Amino acid sequence: MKDRVFWKKPEHSLLSQLGHTMVDMHFHTSYSDGNASIPDLIKRAKMMGIGVAVTDHNEIGGAVEAFKNREGVLVIPGIEVSCIEGPHILLYFYNHKELISFFENFLRWKKNGNPFMATKATVKEVLNEASRYNCVKVAAHPFGYMGVNCGLLKTVDKDYVEPNLLRKIDGVEVICGAMSRHLNKKAKKYAESHNMLYTGGTDGHCLFQLGKVVTLGKGKTPKEFLNSIKKKENILIGKESQYFPKVLSASTTVRTHLHYAYPSVKIQTKIFYQRTVHLRKKITGKLIHNGLTRQVGKIAMRRM
Repeated sequence: MKDRVFWKKPEHSLLSQLGHTMVDMHFHTSYSDGNASIPDLIKRAKMMGIGVAVTDHNEIGGAVEAFKNREGVLVIPGIEVSCIEGPHILLYFYNHKELISFFENFLRWKKNGNPFMATKATVKEVLNEASRYNCVKVAAHPFGYMGVNCGLLKTVDKDYVEPNLLRKIDGVEVICGAMSRHLNKKAKKYAESHNMLYTGGTDGHCLFQLGKVVTLGKGKTPKEFLNSIKKKENILIGKESQYFPKVLSASTTVRTHLHYAYPSVKIQTKIFYQRTVHLRKKITGKLIHNGLTRQVGKIAMRRM
């Protein structure tokens, strides 16, 4: 199978000259926990000759503003939904009106005290609702960050999320600029073994990170570009962020979340409680199963 993932710095000008359409498929703005304004983001993307998917946490204001003021830049209407079990799901819409509909009719009412952390929506609810729209559903950083269960595959491995829900996603994020190479390669291996589509993006929260990871596809419109991803015609080029850029990005995120310190603690406490209840049920169920198995075994031995 032809490899479509390249771990190197993307040469934007050269790739543009070769006729490729490049999009950073995972970027945050000041509408959530990033520091980039939409005018600055569009200006920089235009200068670099790339497109961008604005994927703010549980928020669409930035995506809608960017789409309406794109100035020739390819803007993919998107959102990153934080589910109550922990996983983040990237949704890419073919037009901004469907993104607005998804948000207004479903997600707006699922927000918690900290609007950029876990919502009240479960993975199942998010994927079921997203399936009503023409969009591409991708597991963001699928194996999550160290100590944080924000990856779908990681939470499935830990039995926090039902494995059968993996059938409802279209693909996984194979190059996430904020992840380690080890976990990104693990995501690539999973995507290939399950014949899933894959995307790449910086997961940038600072403007200087834009375009460090790009997805190369065909077309000049969201529909054409997303269709090329669905057909698995796309290529990923990029490298993970080094330590210092990650620290700068993390500090930007932390500053935003500090404004919601108390609600954040309440959300994390609720998540921890749900996982404790889940673990207790799992252990109890296993003990009951083992006990019944032993009893059946004893009865069978008596009858022999």
